Amino acid sequence: MNEVVSVEWLRINLNSPDLIVLDASLKTTADGSILNPHLETIPEARNFDLKNTFSDSNSRFPNTFPNEINFEIECRKLGICENSKIVVFDSIGIYSSPRV
Repeated sequence: MNEVVSVEWLRINLNSPDLIVLDASLKTTADGSILNPHLETIPEARNFDLKNTFSDSNSRFPNTFPNEINFEIECRKLGICENSKIVVFDSIGIYSSPRV
């Protein structure tokens, strides 16, 4: 398994049926700074919503992982399955994508 793939690898493999590209971009940083939304994204990228869908809204702490069942349900809604190859990115480099 490669932890990092090149842009060239992604270009070649973008249409692979088992590839899931996740956009983990956030609208604000931890200090509240507003991030400029990127004008372009990777074609067919799916939004991985760290602030809402993939956080436990009942936790008293921010950005807490959801329980295992909800995490699995939401991943399946994104088309992720056991055999998926996943590429994750965010709009400012390596900010929120490592969280995914």
